[in-house]
Amino acid sequence: MDYRESLSTGPEGSMQAHQVSHFFSAVDVARRGRWDDDALRQLAHLAIPEGLLGPRGNLVRADVTLAQARWYLEGLVDYAAFEQDESLRFGRLALQLWQALVAQNPQIPRDELHEVALKLATVAWSEVRARRIRHRARMTLDTRRTLWFRELDPRCYLCGYKFTAGARDRFLRRSRSPLTPPPLVDFTRPRTKERHLLIEIDHMQAVAEGGTNELDNLSLACGWCNIVKGRRGSIFDVDSRPIGMLDHPTLGWLSVPQPMWVLRIVSMRGRCEHPSGCSANLANSELLVAPYSSRGALNPANTLVFCGEHDPWKDERLISRTLVV
Repeated sequence: MDYRESLSTGPEGSMQAHQVSHFFSAVDVARRGRWDDDALRQLAHLAIPEGLLGPRGNLVRADVTLAQARWYLEGLVDYAAFEQDESLRFGRLALQLWQALVAQNPQIPRDELHEVALKLATVAWSEVRARRIRHRARMTLDTRRTLWFRELDPRCYLCGYKFTAGARDRFLRRSRSPLTPPPLVDFTRPRTKERHLLIEIDHMQAVAEGGTNELDNLSLACGWCNIVKGRRGSIFDVDSRPIGMLDHPTLGWLSVPQPMWVLRIVSMRGRCEHPSGCSANLANSELLVAPYSSRGALNPANTLVFCGEHDPWKDERLISRTLVV
């Protein structure tokens, strides 16, 4: 039996056929009239059927919530002025939030809105402070050595990639020899440039989000993951569509997923999802992505995480780097 058959209902629960049919009828109306406010209103009031988002449903919903919360706060007070003018303090931010809340909710007692404004201001102020800092401490050789030798088997903390000896020597400044990308690369995570192979120091919580330069906020990442992550923290920090198409030598035409989708799903799941109960995880293996529905496009609703042993694409994953844009 194919591993996908054993996961047919998905971890999010069984799918109700009539709910899915009704949902996509509304989606079709909204899609054809996506600039029609009435059509979008009807769609907005529909709940997404159970199981529709596949094994990544919780992640998709969580990232939507984070994005909406950020938009709401920044819709009440634009941080730009506070970022640029350091004479503006917490009290001014809290006052502006309270005034905005009062204007939007005149029916709610002002003392209750005051409590809400203080809570929102605490969250917003941490973002303002992070934007003001933005600088990163220079990583000394001692810091590099500490980070390297604190792990028995140093790997990229985001994808589990095992660093090469050449990358290690470059990182510890033992060598300046160039690193040559391999002739065959994973088409879902194509390391096609020298920097993709290098070892870089990543702030697990970004400096722009309040992260510090202390050792407990620093980890080793491969260059590919560090570039993709950047200041991003959500699958919605990139376009909602694939980045393009690839004519795979054996699989045929495939949609190429957004790199952030791959990174976010692998790093959040952190272990092989094969039904056998595989023990592979980010600390001991490089983790890979493959589709949950074998004929579907690889996207946040159709992605599972595997180790190399259980990879359903193990015979097709590596292709010539000249084929990858």
